[in-house]
Amino acid sequence: MGDYAFDADTSVNASASGALPGSFAAELTGRWDGTNGAVNGGYLLAVCLRALGSRMPFPDPIVVSGFFLRPGTPGPAVVRATVARSGRTTAFGEAVLSQDGKDVVRAMAAFAALSGSVPAFVDGAPPHLPAPAECVGVPVGSFGPATIAERVEFRAASLPGWFRGSPTGRPASEFWMRFADGRDADLYARLGLCEAGHGDRDVARAGIDLQPEAMAVVDHVTGRGGDGGTAVTGIGQADASQVAEGVRNRDRHLTHDDA
Repeated sequence: MGDYAFDADTSVNASASGALPGSFAAELTGRWDGTNGAVNGGYLLAVCLRALGSRMPFPDPIVVSGFFLRPGTPGPAVVRATVARSGRTTAFGEAVLSQDGKDVVRAMAAFAALSGSVPAFVDGAPPHLPAPAECVGVPVGSFGPATIAERVEFRAASLPGWFRGSPTGRPASEFWMRFADGRDADLYARLGLCEAGHGDRDVARAGIDLQPEAMAVVDHVTGRGGDGGTAVTGIGQADASQVAEGVRNRDRHLTHDDA
């Protein structure tokens, strides 16, 4: 797979003898910070999945539910991974990432062994976008302290309202996205990429207050996607279907595409 930033920065190591079974050490980096300067939630989920995946009897994470309890910061972290139940085709488990003795994110996930075949039924479709070469990218510097903008490339049909100085107030965006260093978007990466979208910025810039401290996100992934080291592009949708009293119900959809 090569030496990609995502793989290096999500690696975990089983803790030394004497630690609780299923305990892993991780080192969170500042290369995946969001616009508020905290470590991006998708990156935190990916670290949790690395630990949990090493204990699961099946290779593919297919559903992940993440509860973000407090902001993560660059530095050492501990992940406790447990298998809750394992059946013939699916296994379920939980991973809790903590820093300085305080839980930062709790993730529950289902794992299975996907065949890579085309789904028998698909409801819904990705947004209609021009080819990536015909889209425009938002300059990296416009994301402020969000270092994740250096790791993930976004392209959209037009520049977003918040960038043009006229935020729409609509908490949604549609875009092409991929790792800037060419890493393939496998299942572990796609679950992290789901949280890299910037659909909330047109709401925040329109004067609607958002409270990001406590929120839950559920990501569903079907199909293995591409294998190997090719630069796979995906179509992303970042939506907040409901914003009330500063709390938003967020949805993320990432469709694998080789365009």
